[in-house]
Amino acid sequence: FIFILKYGVLSRIIRATDEAVKGENIDWIKQSRGCGKPTKYKIGKTQVVNLADITYLIHVPKAPHYAPDRPLPIVMSHGGWGLSAQEDSLDSGLSGAAEKYGFIAVFAQGYSDNYVQAHPKESWYSFNTIGSTGSTAENPTCESWAGSSNYCYQSCAERCDERGCYWTTCRDSIEAANIILNDVEAKTCIDLSREYVSGQSNGGIFSMRLGAELSHRLAAIAPVSATFTHGFIGTPKYPMPIFDVVGSQDHTVPVNRTNNLSNYALSSDGWRYEPLENVFELWAQANLCPPDTSSTTHFPTPFDNIYGLYCFGYDCNIAPTVRCVWDGAHTYFGNKQPHLHAELIWFLLSSYINPYHIGFGQTITLADNEIPRKQYVPSTIIDNTLLVKQHKEEKNNEVNLRRKDCDSNETLLSFTYGARNASVCAPRIQKCLSPGMSSHPDNGCPYENQVCLSISGAFHCFDTCSPRASSSCSLGASCLLGQLRTSNVGICAYEDYSFTTSGGGGKEYTSYGMKTTS
Repeated sequence: FIFILKYGVLSRIIRATDEAVKGENIDWIKQSRGCGKPTKYKIGKTQVVNLADITYLIHVPKAPHYAPDRPLPIVMSHGGWGLSAQEDSLDSGLSGAAEKYGFIAVFAQGYSDNYVQAHPKESWYSFNTIGSTGSTAENPTCESWAGSSNYCYQSCAERCDERGCYWTTCRDSIEAANIILNDVEAKTCIDLSREYVSGQSNGGIFSMRLGAELSHRLAAIAPVSATFTHGFIGTPKYPMPIFDVVGSQDHTVPVNRTNNLSNYALSSDGWRYEPLENVFELWAQANLCPPDTSSTTHFPTPFDNIYGLYCFGYDCNIAPTVRCVWDGAHTYFGNKQPHLHAELIWFLLSSYINPYHIGFGQTITLADNEIPRKQYVPSTIIDNTLLVKQHKEEKNNEVNLRRKDCDSNETLLSFTYGARNASVCAPRIQKCLSPGMSSHPDNGCPYENQVCLSISGAFHCFDTCSPRASSSCSLGASCLLGQLRTSNVGICAYEDYSFTTSGGGGKEYTSYGMKTTS
């Protein structure tokens, strides 16, 4: 078998790669059932598709990229908790990248089967990541002060734990993902060897679950702001390239241990996550990495040093296991520049194939062993010259903002992301109820439209805001995303300004990567 694997399958893929470079026919590209006939989707527009109780958006690029007989790769994206597919399409920037590089972008919408008693006009779209609905009394996935019955979805009504750690739908999100992919395969021309997934926050964690459970179907995954819930690590049956893009200042889904005495990473809203080193140790084994994974190597990208981006991990020959860290919080890469995020994701994913997927999740395999994958040279090389120029211009256009000094009952909290700094005087409260939820009326905060978080061992309240409504913050403040579970809601803070406190000892200390003065 080893002889066949080495000289049969791998050599076949290597030859296919050489042919791709020469522009010749590639015999392992398998066309989906939608090839050879007009697509049922509008070309060049992002449109909504409803399948019973499943909703997704799709963007098929214009000619010359798309033609009925030209199979294209597909990237399926999943938004963060509470985000609709429409919001994910806007914030991820993948529709624009699809037009530029020639792939089909799909945006899955999570289930929202919750009552949302406090916010009847909101829909808390979510994906079942297993760990998000697996908390027990023996293995709780959140702190005793963090859980809330408000998070319990209708599909979880018979299962929600007493502590209130369930926070997504209990419906089968894996089945929904397969239905969407099958629908797209049937209605348009897809390259079945290049089906990719990505997602941010809850959608990123779900992307990791998809990579583990659909390793027979997918070619590569690129989760963002994501790691598994503590105690619920999933690993792929077959090698699965993974590129996990995380912000160094992400405290909503932290990927590093927050306490040397615990074996998990604790978020600012009280949920327990698995340190990424634990995930990658098991994932590297599944990806057939060499036994010694004590050292990592740099994985260069055209985006290196843009917002401090640096990718590193294990090459693993045919299935890289890579972490990409940047100077950001719990947001898409690029600080509100969707094109940066989209081009990074496409660069990471587009070099990998799964030549054994033949459609609708069916595969050709060599017994029950690994499905080999080999690098595939993309047809378009990304030029980072313009990206670097735009990044520098954005930094030069930053505006210094001002605000009052802190009162005695407030704590000065400063957030640092690369060259950017933002600070806020946050009121301290005795107890935080429903932490991380967007302005819950019973969370213990003194004012409406505030959210509470645990930072540096104390509970604090923050004004919430929408990034698409500049008037939602006080005069001079900015809407800072990446601090809450709801990715489309931010907290108000003031950029690049020195604060003083009118009360307290003025002692400075660092915790959770945030500089605080009390």
